[in-house]
This record gives sequence, C-alpha cells and structure tokens, in this order.
Amino acid sequence: MIEYVTLPPELIEFIGSESKDFSVKAHRSLPVKLSPFLLLFGAIWLAFTSIIVIDVLIVIVALLAWQKK
Repeated sequence: MIEYVTLPPELIEFIGSESKDFSVKAHRSLPVKLSPFLLLFGAIWLAFTSIIVIDVLIVIVALLAWQKK
C-alpha cells in the first residue's frame, strides 16, 4: 500500500530539486503479541482508578450532606 504523506520542511530543503521517489520502511514499536496484554492492563487500570475516584466522590457527598444537618 502506498501512502502519500507530506514531507517535513527540513527534508524537502535537504532534498532540493531531486525527485522524491523513495519509500520509508517502518515496523511496529511493540510486537503484536503484546497488544492484548496492554489492552487488558489498560482496562484494569481504568477500572481501578475509577473505583477510587467514585469512592472519593461518595465520601465528599456524604460529608457535605452531614454538614447540612
């Protein structure tokens, strides 16, 4: 698959009037096998932090309700 992207100005300046018929090889920064683990970890981390935030909000609401009595 060919993807046409705009080149950075520094590269365009360096290339000058030469033809721009080159390709860039790319690879994943992390192996595909690691992706499901990272998604699972992210979901668990989100759930854990959400529980803490909800608990803190419940305590704050309870304290405000207690003060009004």
